[in-house]
Amino acid sequence: MMTVNLGPLAQISRTVRDIKESEAWYGTTLGLPHLYSFGPLAFFDCGGTRLYLHAQEKPGPESILYLRVADIRAAYDTLRARGVAFETWCSAAPAPPPRLRNAFSPR
Repeated sequence: MMTVNLGPLAQISRTVRDIKESEAWYGTTLGLPHLYSFGPLAFFDCGGTRLYLHAQEKPGPESILYLRVADIRAAYDTLRARGVAFETWCSAAPAPPPRLRNAFSPR
C-alpha cells in the first residue's frame, strides 16, 4: 500500500455575497495580492495559498481564517488606518462579509 504525503495547503475556497465588495476587502483593505477575477469569481495570493472567492446569493457558513503577520502591532496599526475595527489588539470586530477575525505574529 502506497503512503500518501499531503503537501501544503494549495487553495482556500470561500463564498461571499458581493464579489466587488469582497475584492475591495481582501485586496485594498487587507492588502492581499489580487491574482485575477472573472464573473462571480476572484482569486488572491494569501501567503502562497490561493484564496478563491465565489459570489453566491446566500453564502454558506465559513470557518475562520487565521493569517500570520511579521509584526502584529504594525499590522494592527495599518489595518486600523484602513478602517478595520478591532475588539482587541488581535481580534477584529465583525466587518462586512468577508470579515477578519484574527492575525498571528510569530513572536
